[in-house]
Formats: sequence, C-alpha cells, structure tokens
Amino acid sequence: MIYFTYFFITLFISLFRHQKSERITCLIITLFVFCFSYPSGGDWIGYFLNYDCIQNGQCDENTPSFEPGFNLIVYIFGNLGFLGYNIIIVIFNIYCLDKFSKQFENKAFIYFSMLSFMYWMLYVEAVRQSIAISLLLLAIPFLFKRKIINYILLVLLASTVHTTAIICILFILPVISPRISHLSSMSTLILSLAFLFVPFIILNIAFSFLQPGSLAYEKLNFYLTSEAYRPQLSAGVGTIFDLILIVLVYICYKGLKRKKDENVLHHLNLVLPGVILYISFSIIIGKMMPVMTRIGWYGLPFIIILLNAKISDSVYFEKIKSTASFPVTKLMIYLFLIAQAARPMLYEHSRYGIINQETIFQAANYLNDDGLYIRAKKKCAVLHTMGLEFLCSI
Repeated sequence: MIYFTYFFITLFISLFRHQKSERITCLIITLFVFCFSYPSGGDWIGYFLNYDCIQNGQCDENTPSFEPGFNLIVYIFGNLGFLGYNIIIVIFNIYCLDKFSKQFENKAFIYFSMLSFMYWMLYVEAVRQSIAISLLLLAIPFLFKRKIINYILLVLLASTVHTTAIICILFILPVISPRISHLSSMSTLILSLAFLFVPFIILNIAFSFLQPGSLAYEKLNFYLTSEAYRPQLSAGVGTIFDLILIVLVYICYKGLKRKKDENVLHHLNLVLPGVILYISFSIIIGKMMPVMTRIGWYGLPFIIILLNAKISDSVYFEKIKSTASFPVTKLMIYLFLIAQAARPMLYEHSRYGIINQETIFQAANYLNDDGLYIRAKKKCAVLHTMGLEFLCSI
C-alpha cells in the first residue's frame, strides 16, 4: 500500500541517516507520493463540486461554500483541471514542509513526524487547512525572530484559505506579555476541560460572538444542528495514543526547562501556546466533538519542535542530552509516531481509503472531469453503505 510504504521509507531514513541526501530523498518521495496519488479520501468530493462550480458553472444548492482565498486558488489554477490544481497545492505544501525541515538537524524526522500525524487527515482530506498550516510553517521562524508583522501577515493570509487559522494570532502573546500568554493558555486548557461537561453552553456562547451569515457562523450552526457532528463523548483506543503523547511532551518540556538557559526558556514560552492549543482541541475537546480537533492542528508544529529536542538539534532547541545507557524516550517517540501513522486505520472510511488508494496511472481512465464525477458518485455510494452519507453531497 502507498500509505505504509511511504512511512516505512521515511522512518528508515530518519533512523539510519545520511545527512547529505536525507532531505532531498524525503522531498522527492513525498512529491511523488502526493502528486501521483488519485483522490482517495472523502473530502475531495466537496472540493470537486466546488471546482466544478467555479470552472464549469455546475452550481446547485449542494455546492460547498469555501473561503475567498481558496476560491481564488481554484479560479487561477482550475484551468489545469481538478488534478492539476491539486498538484499545485501539493507542491506548495511540500515546499513549506521542506523549508520547515531545514531548521532541524534530522530533517527526515520532520517529514516522518509531520506526516505521521497529518498524511491522511490533512494532506489527503483537509486540503484547505493544509494550505493554512503550510503558511503557518513559513510564519513560525518569524515568530521566533520576533518579526511579528511578517508573522501576522502570513496568518491573515492563511485565514483567507481556512477561517480557523486566525487562532494562530494567539501565538504572538508570549512576545507581547509572557504573563498574559500563560493566562491565555491555562484558560484555554480549563475551558477545554469544561467542554467535556457543558459542551452546548460553551458552543452557544461562542456562537453568539460570530457574525450572522459568516462562514464560521454557518459552519458552527451546522455542527450544532447536525446529529452527526453534535457533541457526544467518543473515547476509544486512540485515547491511549493521546495520553502517551501528553507524557512525551511533558518529558521533553521538563528536560528543556532543566537547562535553565534564558534563550531556551524564551523559546519554551513561544512553544507552549501551540502545545496547549493542540492538547485542548485535538485531544480534550476532540473527545466530545471530533470535528473541532482541526483547530488544534495549528499547534502540531510546536509539538514536533518539542519532541525533536529528544531526537536532534534545531534552531529552536539543542538536543536534550541523556545520561541513560539506552534512549528510552527517543524509542517511545518513534513507537508513538508509528502508532500514530496507523491510527487512521481505526476508522472505517479512512481505512477504506488507505487500502484502496490508487495512483493516477491506475486510474488513467478517470482523470478528466467526467471520470472524476463517476468516481465521486462511486465513493458516495461507499460512504452511504458506511452510514456516512452526511460526508457526501452528490
């Protein structure tokens, strides 16, 4: 399978490194995998309908409404076809990931760790948010260099592609006031724990602050009224992975804090809001309302920056030296990431997509718009048999 072959190769490169070629090898493999993969998730059906409306004028009440920044991308590059403009997005995303990896000694680890979390959920499914997070990867170095205007401009640009990216503005708080940042992070964590007990009250309060008619307003209204997306406790095997991640993050955080170096402590202050955002939304709130995990994804780069401190040096932190004869924490990080890569297999619709993932060469007869529409209808039929008809609008 394409999915697991990719992880086997990047894991091998990360463990048995060759510094001169590891980044280029990972770059080429990642480009090939994503550029030559045929759409295989579930979200691509909505993106195809959006493209069909903008480029071919095939619009109806089922056509999804997306942010203006993303629609502009479709308008400019849609002449290349649905697969063509998706390849443009892939190239941009991988360029940003590669640029981010250059800030770490073990560049293959950044590819492996980022994709362990986000290969399927982000880069295959949530295409709009993949662009937003890629822009965040470009923005993070400006944050650490205190070039706040550059950082804010990139975040605002990201929010035109996916509205939720505006939450990344919170990451500048440590630069303005570490005390306010700490208060904000703790408030977010407490609020996420409260969400487990009174989700509807908190959602209705958030709803009251949104502008009626805005995309965020319409989305939240849909989530509140939809049986499929309404808050309900869902804690399975994945919860074990989440608890392990929290333990690993804590170990890395304490290991860095023990250095008592002013620069390290300053960087920890910059990393902490992203880590708390990920734990609050992708782990805690996600147990009640899985769709909200996507807000936490913006904290993932900071999680990886922290975990990497046990793997290699970076421009953010020097590697945490260990006096132990066996690198237990490093082993745990790799085992966790392997398990995280396998996590989408726990969900029927993701498992179906991974097992049946094809290259564009295998689906050569379905590359034009008519062929894509046929495949979209077939995928909808599969989703209906899984009881997931709400994911399909054809």
